[in-house]
Amino acid sequence: MRIRRSHQLGIDEAKSRVVHLAGQLEKKFSLTSEWCGDDLTFRGTGVHGRILVAGDSIEIVVRLGLGLMMMKNPIRAEIEQILDSELA
Repeated sequence: MRIRRSHQLGIDEAKSRVVHLAGQLEKKFSLTSEWCGDDLTFRGTGVHGRILVAGDSIEIVVRLGLGLMMMKNPIRAEIEQILDSELA
């Protein structure tokens, strides 16, 4: 799944907010994460992906394992809620 939001924060502020976003996602979904340049990669049981941070947008790419596919919509809604809260 892909979730993309535009912003006018600049890359440094966007990365700062992604740190908060990642912290919430790590707690909620038991993930570990690691920065690679302007991208944050994350992994957990049955899920992995990246958060791509640009100067004008944030894109979250999530790959769910077969066991979590039935939960795709609630997981997407939760991620969107957290992302929108961080960008508000």
